[in-house]
Amino acid sequence: MTINNKFGPKNKKEACIFAEETFRVQIQYELCRLMHFKGWTQNQFADAVDMDPATMDQIFESDCYMDIRILARMFYVLGVKPKFIFEKINYGN
Repeated sequence: MTINNKFGPKNKKEACIFAEETFRVQIQYELCRLMHFKGWTQNQFADAVDMDPATMDQIFESDCYMDIRILARMFYVLGVKPKFIFEKINYGN
């Protein structure tokens, strides 16, 4: 990721926030995609994960906090094992 004044983050602090939000959205997307692949509603998914539906709602909100243990349980219930690929970030310096 290159920091510039035309588009995207303007400094490293904004770049960190951008990275957090991008990662959160990617996780939410995968959870949603897999949940729909199984044909589950959000409430059915919450039940399968043994989670209160209100807590499940929070997972899909923009200001959610995702605990790694909850995420592991959610992906396990969905029948997948997350695999992370890390790429070096270019800050333009």
